[in-house]
Amino acid sequence: MWSFFGCGKKKAVANEADVWLEKNFPAQFDIIKNEYAVNTWTSTDRSKYKLILASKADSEVQFLLFWNTGLTDGGASVEDVKKSLNYAIEDVENVRHLSAAFKKEGVLKISVGVAQTREGYVADVLFYANPTSDGREKWIAIMRRAFKEWPLTPQTNILICFMEEDYFGKDFKEVLPNRFIHEWPGPKRDNCITTLENDWAVDLADAKILARFSVNSGSQRALNEYLPHAIQLASVWAKTNIKNPIYLREHDSSCDSNAHDLMAINYCIPYFLTAEAATAEPAYDEKVAGYICGTYQVDQKTFTHIKIKKEL
Repeated sequence: MWSFFGCGKKKAVANEADVWLEKNFPAQFDIIKNEYAVNTWTSTDRSKYKLILASKADSEVQFLLFWNTGLTDGGASVEDVKKSLNYAIEDVENVRHLSAAFKKEGVLKISVGVAQTREGYVADVLFYANPTSDGREKWIAIMRRAFKEWPLTPQTNILICFMEEDYFGKDFKEVLPNRFIHEWPGPKRDNCITTLENDWAVDLADAKILARFSVNSGSQRALNEYLPHAIQLASVWAKTNIKNPIYLREHDSSCDSNAHDLMAINYCIPYFLTAEAATAEPAYDEKVAGYICGTYQVDQKTFTHIKIKKEL
C-alpha cells in the first residue's frame, strides 16, 4: 500500500491510484511519494499528480505514474505501467552493472543513476571524494576502465559529481533514482564539490577531459570555505590598494562561474567605509562604497584579476 503522510486531496488521489494498482497489479507496487505534476507557484491546477511507484520485488526499481483526477482511472493504462516497469528494471540492471565496474576499481562509495531517453542513455555517477588537481588523471583512468565494461553509445551523456565524503549514504544509496538524474535537488547541489559532464568517448584525450572539470559555485564548500578565503585575500589586497579603513561584508557577496577557467569562481565582495554600515540589516545599496571583484582559483587557492566596481 502507499507509505507516506498526506492529507486532503493528495491522500484521496493516492487511495484511488492504490485501488487501481491493486486491481491491475495486485501486491506489486508501493506508492512512496505523491506530489503535484505542475508548479503550484505558477499554476492553480490541482488535478494532475505524479506518484512514485516502487516495486515490492525490488524497492530500488522505481518509476513515475501520472494521475489526472479529471480522467477515468486517472488516465493510467496497464500497458504504460508495464512499459515503465520494464524500463525501470533495465535501468537498475545498468546501474548495478556500472556500479560493479567501479567497485572492481576500488571505488566503494558511489551512487549511480541510469535512464534511457530518445537520444540514448543518460547517467549520473556520484563519487564521494574530492580529487585534487594532481589526482584527477587517476580518476579519469578509473572511469575509462569502468566505462569500458558498460555498453555506451555515442549519445551517452554522463554527469560526474564529486561529493562531500561524509554525505555518503545520507540521501542516496548505490542506486540513484532516475528522477534525480541530471536534476539538482537541494542536498545533491549543496554537497557536490566538482562536476564533470561529458558525452563520453573512451578515446577522448585526458587533457580535454581535465578541461571539463568544473567547480560547483553553489555548494556548501564554496559558501563555507572558498568565499571566506577569497574575502581574506581580498582584505589583504585592499590594505595596499584602497584607502583604509574599509569593512567587507560576506553574506551580500555575489558569485558566478568563470567562463575561462571552470575551476574558478568570480566573486564580488561589497565593502563599506564604516563598521556600522557593514553590519546594518539590511545593507542598503546606498551604503555600499564599492565591490572588490576578482577570480578565486580553487586549486591554487588564489584571488586574482582584482578590480574595484562602484556598482554591479
